[in-house]
Amino acid sequence: RQNPRVVACLAKVLTREYDDDVVGGDATGDPSPSDAAPLREEALREVIVSQDRWCVYRPTVNVRTRRDDVDKNDTAGGAITSENRRTGDEPADAGGTDDAFCLRDKPEWRTRPNVHLDLHPWNFAAPGDVLPTEDLAFDTLRDFSRETNAVSSATGPHCQGVVALLDNRAEDGGTVLVPGFHAAFARWVDALGDPAWYAAAHEDWRANRLVWRGAGAGSFKFGSNDGVHRLKARVPMREGSFLIWDQMVAHGSAPNASDRPRMAQFVKGFRRSGAGAARLARRAARIRVELARAGTAGEVSALGRRVFGLDAG
Repeated sequence: RQNPRVVACLAKVLTREYDDDVVGGDATGDPSPSDAAPLREEALREVIVSQDRWCVYRPTVNVRTRRDDVDKNDTAGGAITSENRRTGDEPADAGGTDDAFCLRDKPEWRTRPNVHLDLHPWNFAAPGDVLPTEDLAFDTLRDFSRETNAVSSATGPHCQGVVALLDNRAEDGGTVLVPGFHAAFARWVDALGDPAWYAAAHEDWRANRLVWRGAGAGSFKFGSNDGVHRLKARVPMREGSFLIWDQMVAHGSAPNASDRPRMAQFVKGFRRSGAGAARLARRAARIRVELARAGTAGEVSALGRRVFGLDAG
């Protein structure tokens, strides 16, 4: 989150004032391996980077598994097959198998396909900033999640992204986006009707639902029956690449259906001018506590201090 290139991308989107040649690159458009992207001071001052989670998707195909843990009576897709048993002519470690281990599919490890919005659609579309975001105390880490989900167009733009920590092929599971959804966002909200229709708590994944997270925060989960799933696009990524999108873009993930893990760091950015000084000071104080707890305060760069908001109080 303190990588200069990640911050350059966030600054370009959040401030909307960069020229096309600001982010470094060679004649082919590929990022230069040695030159950090230049940042204008006024744009840099505007960028605040969220404290967000990272993820690991476990492989679900040919997973090295202890034979003792395998139910020999299981004839489902995860059962041992002749293809992943040792033949007796192979070395003991061939294909990750030996007398104690075998390769087994783990379909139960696959995550549920999903598309969602990390915002409360009706609050985001309100003409003024109606959210009590400025009252977040940051006495719990959950307040960082509420900060991510309690956004308004009045304090935007807001953007999200993901950094690939490993090559991410289509079959490895990962990000899906609905291209252009932000352009239709206002019309979509108008067509939704009363938010009370979506607010009832339920576990029916076929139906749309609004998840209330407190402090004006919320997220919208698209049910599996919603036509938006026909519009989503899977986005494979190379290791080290950064995918960024407007927070009004519906997005989600596809499950891992391969023998390789997926690892990624999620990132969100917002404008410093969209947050009050008292809120920025409280979140900075909590970040300092967590850095000290993790023993990583010394790993924060000068740029990191700026984009984490540690200079706010």
